[in-house]
Amino acid sequence: MEFFSHFSPEVKAVFDAIRQAGGDAYVVGGYVRDEWLKLKGNKDIDVEVYGLEPQHLHIVLKQFGKTEKIGRSFSVFKLGCLPNFDFALARKETKTGDGHRDFSMEYLTERNFKEACKRRDLTINSILLDPYSGELIDPNGGIQDLENKVIRFIDEKTFKEDPLRVLRVARMQAKLPDFHIDPDTKQVCAVMKDQLVHLSTKRIFQEYSKLLLSVQPSLGLSFLFEIKALIKPLPLLAKTIQRADFHPEGNVWNHTLLVVDLAALCKDKTVNPLGFMWSALLHDIGKPSVTTAQGKAPNHDLIGEPLAYQFMYSLSCNKELSTYVSLMVRCHMVLMNASRQGMKSYPYLKVLKRLEGRVHIDDLALLCICDKMGRARIDRQSIENFNAYIDKMKKNYGMIALPPLICGQDLKALGYLPGPAFSTILEDAYDQQLSGNDKQQLINYILSKYER
Repeated sequence: MEFFSHFSPEVKAVFDAIRQAGGDAYVVGGYVRDEWLKLKGNKDIDVEVYGLEPQHLHIVLKQFGKTEKIGRSFSVFKLGCLPNFDFALARKETKTGDGHRDFSMEYLTERNFKEACKRRDLTINSILLDPYSGELIDPNGGIQDLENKVIRFIDEKTFKEDPLRVLRVARMQAKLPDFHIDPDTKQVCAVMKDQLVHLSTKRIFQEYSKLLLSVQPSLGLSFLFEIKALIKPLPLLAKTIQRADFHPEGNVWNHTLLVVDLAALCKDKTVNPLGFMWSALLHDIGKPSVTTAQGKAPNHDLIGEPLAYQFMYSLSCNKELSTYVSLMVRCHMVLMNASRQGMKSYPYLKVLKRLEGRVHIDDLALLCICDKMGRARIDRQSIENFNAYIDKMKKNYGMIALPPLICGQDLKALGYLPGPAFSTILEDAYDQQLSGNDKQQLINYILSKYER
């Protein structure tokens, strides 16, 4: 397996410097796995170094520019000139507590591949590549598992020491949809599910995000659901019924799994792929709160907006992402309904204003289509009507919200005093504007409705 020929000469220069200093550097993990599988897209490259102490490796790397050490406990270095490479010293880890980072560590100066790879999660992620000879070093049968399409832990004892690996197994299942999870590995993950409470929300968010950006997210999500490790409140979706005439696929969870897989197929067409995938997962998060005994879910989009924002922000601490997702949840029904109800422009123009500067209208349109197609029966006529509606609206009104004809200065000129009522009046005036009123008509409307 060739390596250096795929990169700039600077990569080989770094490896040569490590070798000249008395170290041995091997590529390991996802890059090797994906090259073997001939998969594209894995840009992150893990390098494992034997024979050097942390200070020595740091000195070697510093000659190539800015070097950053990642993690307080583990010596992982990043080079500014090679941002996709992580250089880590081969090590042995021992669990010391419940947390994801609660390990003691011992560096391995000898080339003990079997011992070093025990700290890795899966056999298919523990294959090493000698970048000079192209030789693959496989201490745990990873190549055989690649051939047999099996996701399997390396060592049960060390695997159980890190609960994050439950989510990594789910992510790997979503990334490699034609693979299957080894039964023993699945059973151990089920036992480990209670340890997930020890993970930080940051790590949970990162792993779910990677899962959602994978090839077939439903497989990883289904695995987590099966072993009862799915993050709350998502399990409630499986307990929420839907009308069989609209959703013959069954409960909201079944529908959501179909939607996320459809979203995965078109996410690269969106402005915000990560936000788009989280929106697909959470688009019906309001249904458990409002669903009736008959399976109707009135206003689930309105109820879902704050729930989605709270969920996303608690995980990501990212206001921009949380706003994007919550707005997509809030608006995911509006345009499809408008396309069925007379092709009126008001809903489209109102949505443009609501999304303004935070969500691209094309992202929302794609989510609407995924939602409509994510069921056991596809209504092709509704999708054709929706596409015709969106095309017509974009042609006639564009994709940017209309500027308001009435602003705060206009209200002051009319004798209104600034205060909390301003926003109510301005929003009402904008709604009237979208209904076709000109500025003078808006002024007359305001004067007749609101006291000064």
